[in-house]
Amino acid sequence: MDNYQKVNNICLMTIAATAFTAALIYTKSVLIPFTISLFLFAILAPFFTFLQRRAKVPRALALVVTFLIFIGVTSLLSLLIVNSLGDFIEGAGVYRDRIVQVMEWGAALLSKYGVTLDTATLKKELMNLPIFTIVKNFTGGLFGIATNTFLVVIFTLFLLLGERSKLKQDSILIPIQQNISRYVATKVLTSLATGLIVGVTLLILDVELALMFGLITILLNFIPSVGSIFATILPLPIILLQFGLGFKFYLAIAIMGVVQIIIGNIVEPKLMGEGLGLHPITLLVFLIFWGLVWGIPGMFLAVPITSILKIILSKMENTKALAELFAGNISI
Repeated sequence: MDNYQKVNNICLMTIAATAFTAALIYTKSVLIPFTISLFLFAILAPFFTFLQRRAKVPRALALVVTFLIFIGVTSLLSLLIVNSLGDFIEGAGVYRDRIVQVMEWGAALLSKYGVTLDTATLKKELMNLPIFTIVKNFTGGLFGIATNTFLVVIFTLFLLLGERSKLKQDSILIPIQQNISRYVATKVLTSLATGLIVGVTLLILDVELALMFGLITILLNFIPSVGSIFATILPLPIILLQFGLGFKFYLAIAIMGVVQIIIGNIVEPKLMGEGLGLHPITLLVFLIFWGLVWGIPGMFLAVPITSILKIILSKMENTKALAELFAGNISI
């Protein structure tokens, strides 16, 4: 009877997980901005509460101050992203010409070894790249980002309006908020430090689009494991086109790699403390899962969502073993 009950529970959980995944995919256009709003609320709520309880600021004024800070930071980041991507689109023609030069250099080098390339055809296809279509798609993408940003702002505002300064001591929301706040605060600090160092380094080396790559580094560092790898690789084509395989190219690789290793593997674990109690394999599996379900936003949200899921599972008797499995405790 016990075996039958276990099999029955596993089947029910599998069906529920499948239905839940389908619902996540179907409703992602609303759930993604709402989930982002929940995490932003977890960051803003302590500050909102501090203004009311410690600074003795009236609730209405505290809400206005908190919301204005949120809007200011969001607007600044959006402006930086738009300007950086705009600079990249404007310089697309220049980089296309440089790629042609590199292609001709490579063809000449290969010809010495008896390998011939039809450079005329390749050059023609490259020169006919649909730059205007790319710009049009870029504009449409910006409109989509602006729409989601508007939803995030509205959701966050209503969450702040319904915020309660006091929670029950046994409330499951307390560890969830603490975990999210600790994780996001640590990630923001380490990502800003990494992006700043990378951006300044590329500026000193006179690399084009240095500020854009610094900003991209900040954003990609929120994606565990693979984010730092992509952040290091992305500037390399521009550096290669600008300087070739010279001293600056290898110096940039070395500095960016060392910064990522030191901050990601030494500084961040120390600031995180005991962390979120998630095994690296668990993070990798859920990174892939949320990436498949919600795309790039899902990869950014994978760690805090998985942390919340682990907390919820640990509060229920029937799923405590699964929560331990998330932490890597397989001897249960």
